[in-house]
Order: sequence, then structure tokens, then C-alpha cells
Amino acid sequence: MNKKILFTIFMAVVMFLAACTSSSGLLLKESTLKQMELESFEGKSTLAVDIDTTSMNQSFEVEMDTKQVDLLNSVVDFQVGTDLLALLGLHVEPTNDGSVTLSMISKDGESIITSSEDDIGIQLSDISAEEEFGIGNEEEYVEFLTSFQDILHQLMEDYLENYDFSLNHIESHGEVLIDLPNGESMNTEHIEVELSGAEILDMLHYSLSHFLENEELQEQFFKEFSNLQLLMLDFVNMNEEISEEEIQEELQMIETELTSAIEELVITLEEFQSEHVAENEDMLNDFASVSLDTYIGVDDTETYQMEYATEFTFTEELADLILEDTNEPLPFSIGDSITLSSKDQIWNHNQDVGPIEVPDELITPDMLMELESVEDFKEIAGEDALFSQIAEQLAPLFEAGEFGFIELKVNENKAETIEGEVDTHLYIDDGQLMAPLALVSEQLGADVQWLEETRQIIVDNHNNVLEIDVQSRSDNTVKLNGEVSHDIHVEVIDGTSYVNVRNYAESMGWTVMWMDETHSAVVLP
Repeated sequence: MNKKILFTIFMAVVMFLAACTSSSGLLLKESTLKQMELESFEGKSTLAVDIDTTSMNQSFEVEMDTKQVDLLNSVVDFQVGTDLLALLGLHVEPTNDGSVTLSMISKDGESIITSSEDDIGIQLSDISAEEEFGIGNEEEYVEFLTSFQDILHQLMEDYLENYDFSLNHIESHGEVLIDLPNGESMNTEHIEVELSGAEILDMLHYSLSHFLENEELQEQFFKEFSNLQLLMLDFVNMNEEISEEEIQEELQMIETELTSAIEELVITLEEFQSEHVAENEDMLNDFASVSLDTYIGVDDTETYQMEYATEFTFTEELADLILEDTNEPLPFSIGDSITLSSKDQIWNHNQDVGPIEVPDELITPDMLMELESVEDFKEIAGEDALFSQIAEQLAPLFEAGEFGFIELKVNENKAETIEGEVDTHLYIDDGQLMAPLALVSEQLGADVQWLEETRQIIVDNHNNVLEIDVQSRSDNTVKLNGEVSHDIHVEVIDGTSYVNVRNYAESMGWTVMWMDETHSAVVLP
């Protein structure tokens, strides 16, 4: 994906989230900034998805319990229902309440993942504060993390300083007593915000424009952004390899591309609002809505509770609009709805929240690299361990290359793969994109063999087998699973076999998407 697009998406999300968190008034804005300064705290978050459609009526929840002792030590427990894992294709043995708990642990800077069902943990990195800076110099690592946090805090503070988006539906309900998971109660101020679909777009537009129209904010933002980049380079000891001039050139390029991308996004958003939203505002408002309830401690603004919900409803008006442009079956039935909601609570800030416990037995990165099969993993983790159950089900996907992809950039004669960009030859034949057979196949995880004696090419992606009898440049017989295929066309040019991408990929069970903006084809498993 284009770097400019990535930067734009990142900034749009950051600014939109900033808009949401600041729109409830000065009290929440101050609390947001204070949260970034906390060194220790406890928190609980619940994420929920409610699906109410003709084909599915089900709710899924993920609970997260957070305990941060300091910047180097924390633990987040994820309680996931086995029904949600099953929806993702993972079937595991549940506990009594029908859920499993995965824990992400940071211990003295090391990252570890474990579960409530196992007595073992997987060490995600083998670089600790002691190993990186030397025994007795852990404070340098803390200083790095503190500086990193300070820069992010300054970026957010600069952005929120003059942020003043006006909401039509914001209401204060006065003081309300809430219960915290630790058994204590807290007197809070309750502020309720409701956003319609049109207002969501207005807020996004305001958030982006707020950045573009404030030169002082931009200057401060890129200054802090530069500090962030330089800090990262210091941390990974790259200053000796990259000159100051090269760093500044890279930062200038990022500044130019990012500003340009945001400007383009604002123009696109304005065109969409004028061409579509103006005449369909009621329909958009009926389709999407957001509600935000915040409860900020009256005497303690660092303790808070936030409840957020977004609801999408498939209405009759939306169905009629879609049917105007297509004869395809509608994706939903009228009245179907999907609701995304969350509840966050933070308390016990800058207090003693207790030590972080780590499993006695750890699987290190070096041990993982030496493993050759799931059976080897089971010997270490245990036959019935949760991680063993998951590894057994994921192994076939990795073996079949299910996580590969390729983007064929027609105008550039280049291909973007999971390993990076490579040069290649692409051309159009009779309206069809032709690309190297081996390149596309191997990036999607298929095995490609050339049989010299029979002059055959065999492609096997573990679901389908393609056989090509190479006879000439373009007159080559193609068989798919033993049957002659007239849809797949193979040409041989200078020793390389080229295939018509869409027909070939879809016959192998892969997905093909055409991207007009970049004039490229993306093939996914």
C-alpha cells in the first residue's frame, strides 16, 4: 500500500479519536492528557459486537484487564469467548465460563504471552532492559520510554489545545455514582454525546481541517514528530549509519507527503459530502449513529469510565439506493443491525498495584526457531496446552501459504509481495493481465515444479492442481484437477511462463481485486 495512504489513514484515525475524546468538553480533554502521564494504574475494558441479522443473531465479547506497575512492567489479560474463536476458525477447549484468557506480559521490558490454561509462556523477544543497556543501567531504558511518552503527550496536547468542534447533541446529567471493578464507588460527572452519521463525517472533516489550517500546530507537530524519529534512531543505535542530513531529508519528505495526503483526503471528503450526504442526510443518519457516555471523577479526573457504541442499521432507503446501481443480491435484509460497543474504566492511578508474575517455564525465540513441527511444540508446551491447540489448527494455513499476497503494478512492471517490491514483466493480452506464473503462484504459497522430461509445469496449492503441457509460445494445454481448462491461458516468453491472472487465480480459489487508482491487480488467498 502507498506510504502516503498509510500516513493519511493513520493521521485521520488519530485526529478522529482525538475529536471524539475531546468533544465531551474541557473536563474530558484534561482527563485524556492526564491519562498519558500515568505511570501506574489499573483498568478494565469490554469490547462487544452484537449482530442482529436474518442470517445471524449473536453477541461476542472480549474483556481486557490491565495492570501497569511502571513503564517496564505490565500485564493485560484478554478474556475471549470460545464462540468468537470458533467464528475465526479456532476450536479450543473452554473453561467453565466458556472463555479462555490470554495474557500479554511486559516484565522488565521483555514481552511474554501466556494463558490461564497453561503453565508456560512464550517469550516474544529476548531483549531486556538489562541486555540492551547493561546491568545497572536500566534507568536509560526508562528514560527512553519516558521521553517517548512525553513526545506523544506533547503531540496530543498541541492538537487538542484549540480544538472546538461544536456538537448538536451533548448533554450533562450532573453527578452520578459509578461502581469500579475493585469494589469502590466514585462520584463522577456524566456527559452524554450523540453523533449522527452526518455529524461523524463533519467531525472527521473538522479534525483534518483543524490540522491544516493551523500553521503553528503543524510546525509544532512536525517538530515533535522529528524528535520522535531521532529518539527511535538513538535507541536502535543507528546514528552512526545514517547521517543527520539523510534524516532531515527523510523527515522533510514525510512532512510533504503527509500534508499533501491530508489535503487530498479533505477534498475527497468535501466532494462526498456535497454530492451524496446533502441529499441523503436522513438516510445516512438512520444508517449510522454513535453514542458516547463519559463519567469523570469529580474530585479525581484521572479516574473515569467511558461507554462508546456505534450502531449500523440496514434501512429500506439504503436498500433502494443500492438497487439503483446493481442487480446483485443485497448483503443484508431490511432491519438488520450491527452494534459495536465498548466500556473502559481506569482507576488506582499512580498507586501500588502489585508485582507482575511470569510463568516459571518460558519458550524463547531461539527455541521457537529450532522447532520443525507442531509435534515439537507440543513436547515443550504440552499436548493439551491452549497454544498447542491453536498451533495445530494454524499450521496447515502456514504450510499452504494462506497469508501470502501479491500486488501487480501494471504501469510500473513491478510486484509488491510480503517480502517487498520486485521488478517483473507484465502485459495485457486480449484485455487480460498476463503475469509470470511462478511469481504469482509462489507468493500465494503454491508449489511450482518444472518437469524437464515431459516439459510440464505442475502447480499445487494444496486445494487445486494445475498441469501445463508446454508445447509452444501460446499453444499450451492446461488441465485443472485433471480436466482441460479453456479459461486459463499460458504463454511462454524467453523461458518464462505467463498466465492470465484473473482466470488463473480464481480457478485456484484465490481472490483478485482491481485497483483503479494505482492501476494494479491484487491477488489474495
